[in-house]
Amino acid sequence: MHWTIERLRLAIVVVAALLLLSILGSILYGRWRIRHAVQDLPARLGIQIKSTTQGFVLSKSDEGRKLFTLHAARAVSFKMGGRVLLHDVQIDIYNRQNDQADSISGKDFEYDQDSQVVIAQGEAHIVLHPPPSHSEATSNDAEQIIHVTTHGLIFHQKTGEATCNGEVDFQYSKSTGKALGAQYYSKTGQLILQSQVVLTTEMQNRSAVVHAARAVYDRESSQVHMAQPRYLSTGSTGDQHGSASAATVYLRMDGSAERLDALGSVDIASAAGTGVRSSSMRVDIDENNQPQQAHFTGGVQLTQNQATQQTVGTARNAVVDFNAQGHAKQVTLDGDVDFRQQIDADKNDLHRRLVASHLVLHLKSTSPHPKNAKGQNSEAQLQLAQASGGAVFTSQNAVEGHPEQETSLGAQTMQATFASGNQIQHLEGAGQTSIRMVAKNGDIDTSTGDRLTVDFLTGMPKADAIGHGRAEDANAQSIRMAVQTGNVVLQQVSTKKTGGSGDLKDSQKSTATADRAEYVGATDTLTLTGKPVFRDEELEMTADRFAFERAGGNMVATGSVQTTVRARSATGAEGLLSGNQPTHVVARRAQVIHDSQQAVFTGHARLWQGANSIEAPVIELSQKMQTLTASGNGSCTQCVRTTFLGKSVPKPSTDPANANISTAANAGDIAARDSNRGPSTFRVLSQRLLYSDAERKATFFDHVQAISSGDNIFADQAEVFLTPSNSHSQARTVAARSADAESKSSVQSNNSPQSAVERIVATGHVVVEQPGRRGTGTRLLYTASDGKFVLTGNGASPPQVMDSIQGTVTGQVLTFSSETQAIIVSGSPNDAAVTKTRVQKK
Repeated sequence: MHWTIERLRLAIVVVAALLLLSILGSILYGRWRIRHAVQDLPARLGIQIKSTTQGFVLSKSDEGRKLFTLHAARAVSFKMGGRVLLHDVQIDIYNRQNDQADSISGKDFEYDQDSQVVIAQGEAHIVLHPPPSHSEATSNDAEQIIHVTTHGLIFHQKTGEATCNGEVDFQYSKSTGKALGAQYYSKTGQLILQSQVVLTTEMQNRSAVVHAARAVYDRESSQVHMAQPRYLSTGSTGDQHGSASAATVYLRMDGSAERLDALGSVDIASAAGTGVRSSSMRVDIDENNQPQQAHFTGGVQLTQNQATQQTVGTARNAVVDFNAQGHAKQVTLDGDVDFRQQIDADKNDLHRRLVASHLVLHLKSTSPHPKNAKGQNSEAQLQLAQASGGAVFTSQNAVEGHPEQETSLGAQTMQATFASGNQIQHLEGAGQTSIRMVAKNGDIDTSTGDRLTVDFLTGMPKADAIGHGRAEDANAQSIRMAVQTGNVVLQQVSTKKTGGSGDLKDSQKSTATADRAEYVGATDTLTLTGKPVFRDEELEMTADRFAFERAGGNMVATGSVQTTVRARSATGAEGLLSGNQPTHVVARRAQVIHDSQQAVFTGHARLWQGANSIEAPVIELSQKMQTLTASGNGSCTQCVRTTFLGKSVPKPSTDPANANISTAANAGDIAARDSNRGPSTFRVLSQRLLYSDAERKATFFDHVQAISSGDNIFADQAEVFLTPSNSHSQARTVAARSADAESKSSVQSNNSPQSAVERIVATGHVVVEQPGRRGTGTRLLYTASDGKFVLTGNGASPPQVMDSIQGTVTGQVLTFSSETQAIIVSGSPNDAAVTKTRVQKK
């Protein structure tokens, strides 16, 4: 047969038709096979299957309640192994009270009909909807849905559990994260992220990353549990971080966080340098994801580290309240509160400590901003602190080049306000208030009272060019002024040290009481008002006002000053300034100088000890030197008025033989007197007085006048010697040193209970006046034991006695007495014989 073009065309058409029929037959056969495989699947599974035109549908119910429905666009069944391949699968799971199901979806799945397990071939997606109690749909429902992307997901039909061992990606609201391995329990709506959980979210308008060893989302309880959570938040003001052994987040109906609980080694640090550590923590969160209140229990430690300031606080429990912007506005600490703060500036250190049972810190509501030039963040600024339960505030100030100072303040309740830089500015205390201050010289001052107010200096002292703190800045951040009122009791312990060893040698204690005490730091002085009383081992004083210089231990008293000096004596003798008998002083003003142990009284000062007394504009006592000085103010002639107790005065003798002028040979006859005597006193007027207790001598200067029982002595200077009064001694002999009489006379001691005049030595222009008699000379010796006056002079001015009856008598030494008219003349200006006359005194 010959092939023509027509036959060739016909053959091609026939072949194409046969090929088309063959392909069409193959397709029809394949579809027939698939239809038979799908029709045989229900019998093998024992499950109701509903077939639609869109693909394959598989569902399961229990007692009329739908459990799940599986949708697949295509299903392929294999004879071997009972496996079924599903494509474009979505499994809707109904284990909740509403009709909105969770879902598992993916491109390719394999279904094992024997084990009833569905295995994803590649990515699979889990969608968890809000809790069933969230009945009404809201605009943010989409944000509450949890989207989970898994790899190698296995869904167990019998238990409703889905597991994945591979990488997991998840998303919730604006948060995204990753994990390794996941478990999903459809019956409870619980999602478990098995390990290496990393969540990226936003906290307080700052990006944050949360790491956890494990995380569990429990839809029924609306809780998220995390194991070993750690978070790091970054922002323009710095980084924040926190960690704990475990944490639980409680969710609201709308899916937002309502509360956060953390347990075990809780550690939080803010961008402002503030940190918190505790055993457990609970944080309440508002609808805007901002903290409202945080509770820390089981031992709490708060820290704040800044460039020049470090703060550490501890307590058993703590509560932090936040403002609407999420910044701490109040911190409340309970149980064994201990707050320590150190402020460093240049080469100066300030250490502060507050202990109490309860403490509330109020913080200023300032918005965070970039760090300032000093690297400090102003987010945590103290405004007010309220402490109660035996609160004690201690401040130690160490400035290079100056001694360290320490101050402690205590009260049952205490309130402090702060300036910038968290520096304490003002403090008020009530109930059993106390102050304890260690001065530069080591003295320790303590005081107690009902109420206390303290103002502090703010700002740290600056160093000068050579690196030493300036003297005017030495008290910076220490007390500017402190006022204590109500039953104030003060005590000072002055400790002396040996020269080189620094060991304690001895200490002196003094106390004071008043209604009000005021301390001024600039002058380091303490002022007492309101019936103040001061006492120490040797002194008791009252006045309208006391002012103490703490550094030097000096004191100034003003207004109605009354003082009692309890002088000491090793022998037990009683006398002026020494012994057991106290010395009393009144004046308008008194100054006590600590180091020299001096007391200066001014303004109508009056001192007395027993019957002895001194009045002068100025009286100065030196306890260390055992001396007394009294002087005028320069405008008076005789400003010092002194009264001394004299020896007993013998009664005038009735023997007419004693009424004659006698020679020295008859002096022994005059010494015999009646033993019955009466008391006498000596009043001395002068411009200035110096008394030495060691010498038992009072020296009077300028315009001296001594008055006693009708005897007046005038001189430029006079020395009054007092007799010692010692109850343990029977007699004492005093050598009266004069040209002749002093060397021969001896005086028996008087057992009077107090000091008395033993003798008087007057020099200069001496004048002696007695009734009807006047004597002049340059030196006079008076002995109180026998009432004798021994008057001497010099070649230019010989002694002279002018008597209204006897006339004028002169000689080298004139001896006479106020009891008799007799005058003993020793020698004469021209060495002539001495005339003796005896005239009875009328």
